[in-house]
Amino acid sequence: MKDVVGTEQVRTYEAMLALQGACLKLDQVEIGGEHLFADGVYAKTMVVPAGTFAIGARHRFSAIHVLTKGRVEMFDGSGNPPKILTAPHTYVSPAGDKKMGIFTIFVEDGLFLENENFFPDSFK
Repeated sequence: MKDVVGTEQVRTYEAMLALQGACLKLDQVEIGGEHLFADGVYAKTMVVPAGTFAIGARHRFSAIHVLTKGRVEMFDGSGNPPKILTAPHTYVSPAGDKKMGIFTIFVEDGLFLENENFFPDSFK
């Protein structure tokens, strides 16, 4: 991804949306994982191959993320340089958050949030 688009070009939210639109025309990488439910809690796991980048959906709810394996350069659309996250790492993303990650090493990540009134097919 860095060979195609320099990180200076994707630091803003608008640039992230433009890149997302362009990338939807390309072949997509399968990102593995599963959805898990417990009393009042929803968890989603992701397994992302090295060399992949992903642009997430804008989240409707705040969530706790747990990076259990790997390394990712995380862009938040603020215009700031990416944050380098290396496992193990835990962080909270607020409702309305949208991020782009460049996964430089194989990554396993988990996301957790309250599941009251939650429907998996509507989660964003």
